[in-house]
Amino acid sequence: MLEKLTEVIYRIKIPFENIYTSVFALELEDGIILADCATTSSDVENYIIPALEKLKKEVKYISVSHSHGDHNGGLSRLKEEYPQAKVISFSQGLKDGKTIENYTFYNLKGHSEDSMGIMENKEKTLLTFDSIQLCGVGRYGSGIEDVKAYLETVERIREFRPKTIITSHDFVPLGYLAKGEKEINEYLDFCIEYTKTTMQFALGNKHLSPKEIAEKYNEENKHLPPLSGNKMEALLIAAQKE
Repeated sequence: MLEKLTEVIYRIKIPFENIYTSVFALELEDGIILADCATTSSDVENYIIPALEKLKKEVKYISVSHSHGDHNGGLSRLKEEYPQAKVISFSQGLKDGKTIENYTFYNLKGHSEDSMGIMENKEKTLLTFDSIQLCGVGRYGSGIEDVKAYLETVERIREFRPKTIITSHDFVPLGYLAKGEKEINEYLDFCIEYTKTTMQFALGNKHLSPKEIAEKYNEENKHLPPLSGNKMEALLIAAQKE
């Protein structure tokens, strides 16, 4: 239930529909930052609390990577269990570039306005949560709210020069982990390539409605997570601005 990823970062994998979501415990000198909240109170009680009991460290902060249910759904229950913990998120006024001990918090917009990344600065490990999507995951296609911001985020991450990237889910087709400059650049290149390819698909079918474009795309790409009409509309708007 508690998987040690680096010297100071632990992952708790929690079932979510037919995939999983991740909660991370980030060690501080005298406590931890709990990064994300899973989906339900049951997740907190059955997975998070038992895992944290093994660490035997005080929860000093609860960070919320973004305001989607599989990442913030367990927050109320966690606040009950750890009333001393300070909740931090970009939707509640956290400043981009804020550093707590060895961790820096970045607002990586695109998937949502409040999407977060956390860099562990000693080993240059970047937790991106859902900020970089690849082709999406499970029945969820690549959930990008703002295409322009997403592409800017991908390039911003490249400028951080992380040594490791860890995401919240196993995104199709490259998984949850990228290590080393070559692998990370390939990972980020794929994010850009996939997004621009789907933008061109939307533009090439602009005579159809966004819903119809999505249906055509999904029929032609059954091996990939499906895209919604809303996503196609966002891609079409972005493509027409280029």
